[in-house]
Amino acid sequence: MTNLPNISRRDFVKLAGSTAFLASLNWDELVRLAVAQAQSGSINIVWFEAQDCAGNTTALIQATEPDLIDVLGGSFHLVGPGNVKLAFHETVMPEWGEGALDILRAAVEGKLDPFVLVLEGSFPQDEKAGGPPGSDYYCYIGDENGKPISCVEWMRRLLKRAVAVVAVGNCASYGGLVANKVIERVQGLPQSKWSDSPTGAVGFFDDPIRGIKGLVSQLPEAEPFRKFISGQCSLKPGEIRGDCRPAVAVPGCPANGNGQLRTLAALVLWAKGLLPLPELDVYW
Repeated sequence: MTNLPNISRRDFVKLAGSTAFLASLNWDELVRLAVAQAQSGSINIVWFEAQDCAGNTTALIQATEPDLIDVLGGSFHLVGPGNVKLAFHETVMPEWGEGALDILRAAVEGKLDPFVLVLEGSFPQDEKAGGPPGSDYYCYIGDENGKPISCVEWMRRLLKRAVAVVAVGNCASYGGLVANKVIERVQGLPQSKWSDSPTGAVGFFDDPIRGIKGLVSQLPEAEPFRKFISGQCSLKPGEIRGDCRPAVAVPGCPANGNGQLRTLAALVLWAKGLLPLPELDVYW
């Protein structure tokens, strides 16, 4: 006999009511409203999860100063006019499927400008970046004409519009655990050798310890960020330029939730022209 979960009448009624509520929502209208709200003069956050465990998102949800509800509800008011909007986050956004992709496409098309791009998780090399056949399927979100849109391809598109990049967690920053080399056993021989990560995973920044080149060194679209972190250019408060854009790493496994939101606040205040950019160390 199947073991059924023990659920009270009160919990059953709550569950049934929630299901009915979600089923009654007009999801197309929710997407339209989300895009319209993001176009209302706020600085937007596009939070992109690639090859991740969502540990940094879990830490973000536990942040307290400010908390995620303040950000989602648009009540995270910073110094000066306007506020911040979390326009896209795969884990916590109500939209899903094509509706969620429509918001991501709106960011690519410039409809969510200005936005800060937050990265969580590492990025496996796709075929266009030199990965093996089928590597587009290692990490992809959505498809076009029957082909997957790889996570690296989304980076090619989003980096063209993002005014700043924040990499949260070790994976997004430097590749993390999944970028480690692995031991490959040689058949018939007692010895073994080290091979690169099976997915060719990298972070956004270069890893100076393991010698792994990140997206900032691999993608032409990342050149404005590469110039900034290499010290070839500097930015004044509110100076948003196409040829020089800031990028900051918030490493950790996971990164502290308060640290994540405070770093975002620092970049938003810079974009508003209210504060200079924070000083960065050799690990950005």
